[in-house]
Amino acid sequence: MSIDLRQESVTYRVEMELLSPLHVGSGRKLLQGIDWIEHQGRVYVANQEALLEEMLPETGAELDASAVDHLVGMKLGDMINELQRARRLDWYGPCFRYSLPGRPMGRTPQEISEQIKDSYGRPYLPGSSLKGALRSLLARHVVADESRQIRIHRKYGQRGLDRRAAADKMEQNLFVTRTSGVNESNYDLWRAVQVADSKPVDDPNWPALALAQVNVYPPRSSGRPRPRMNVEVLRTGTRLTATLKLDHTMFTPLAEERLRFGGRRRWLEELAKRAQNDAKHRLVEEVSYFYELRKQGYDKCPVENFLDDLADRWRDLGSGEFLMQVGWGPGWMSKTLGGTMRKEMGEKAFVKMANDFRLAWDRHQRRSKWVKNGLAPLTRRLATVSVDGEQSVPLGWMKVRLEHRREQAVLGDQLPNASSSGWRIEVEEEPVKEPAAAPVVSRPEHLQEGMVLEGTVRNVVKFGAFVDIGVGRDGLVHVSQLAEGHVGQVEDVVRRGQ
Repeated sequence: MSIDLRQESVTYRVEMELLSPLHVGSGRKLLQGIDWIEHQGRVYVANQEALLEEMLPETGAELDASAVDHLVGMKLGDMINELQRARRLDWYGPCFRYSLPGRPMGRTPQEISEQIKDSYGRPYLPGSSLKGALRSLLARHVVADESRQIRIHRKYGQRGLDRRAAADKMEQNLFVTRTSGVNESNYDLWRAVQVADSKPVDDPNWPALALAQVNVYPPRSSGRPRPRMNVEVLRTGTRLTATLKLDHTMFTPLAEERLRFGGRRRWLEELAKRAQNDAKHRLVEEVSYFYELRKQGYDKCPVENFLDDLADRWRDLGSGEFLMQVGWGPGWMSKTLGGTMRKEMGEKAFVKMANDFRLAWDRHQRRSKWVKNGLAPLTRRLATVSVDGEQSVPLGWMKVRLEHRREQAVLGDQLPNASSSGWRIEVEEEPVKEPAAAPVVSRPEHLQEGMVLEGTVRNVVKFGAFVDIGVGRDGLVHVSQLAEGHVGQVEDVVRRGQ
């Protein structure tokens, strides 16, 4: 029997380098004339409160109803023009939260999809986005590696089959061990993984936020360009750090009796290795996609050069490093089982599923474009960031490195770098040193606080268990320390001779 009265967990420092622009939306559209205005090739996002303060009369002046009506009816451009005429506008002052180089384009140039930011206006990567991407890549690898059967969940919504729920049943079979009459999240393997929000990007020497135009490739066969979208992104080269904790208490013998995760713990412990293999398969899928387009007569796409560079990076990966895609833009290839689904289901079943869920529905011809052995999916979203002078590239590719760390958790009340959970994880910068050889313990004076020792249960009483740890005297483990929560009978947890 192994006695460990401390909560066991392993914490990793997650270091991320963006290899292409990243967009994680806040769910808000920034509107021209309300939230931002263009000036000399830059987009200036307004600070509404500061603008109103500039527009109000000087302190002590009377604010009558006509002045209020005048302000209420003014648009952003009108306010800026009036301040300019009065020589009271500073383009780099408090009237604007930030500015982005570039000019919105496309079908809706008046809209910009906002990048998620913290309460201080600093962009970051939510832990939920990172965890979701890790969950998807692990599901793909497990299905491909262990040949698990694909079962598509046909859930009906208001508009027919809900494509967002297509892989729910598959993920449930992989990660959830009990579903009937219980809260499924309590029996989900990923409950053992806690991913904190990344530290916000706040480097004055690196303007991480940029404006990108996202277009759809390939162009229409008719020659008409596909609509472009304007989005805020974190630029290529931006570095992010976060923490990932693996909770070992979910895999103790007592927890195993209820959760029954079994060998699934190995999936999490081999996460980096499995992520490396998943990235290899993803790169092969993407290279094959653009190769098929060239066979259909399309010119070579610059994205192929980017994929070649990713392949070189993949070959140079070290231990604990991998490539992955995160955020908005990669489509269902990164957020679901993707190509693995097609391979495991078989072509006939896959095409039927795609048609059922209308994954490539032609509104004009009222039919699906999916055909046997055709491209999957039909298009890709590519981003162009003018400030980086780069050509169109896929969104969200990053290099990730997991490094084992010691941690100290402190309450993040009113702290700028507190995560959405209210806790801030402070991580020591030096790596954890290899543990020293275990000391010889043969007498009571050899014992030290915090030691974890193997022992044998010699006797069980109402108030606990006496354990022989090899020092000549049996030690008492009180009933309150045998397990988390209430213990009715000591014999329910330990037995003599164990």
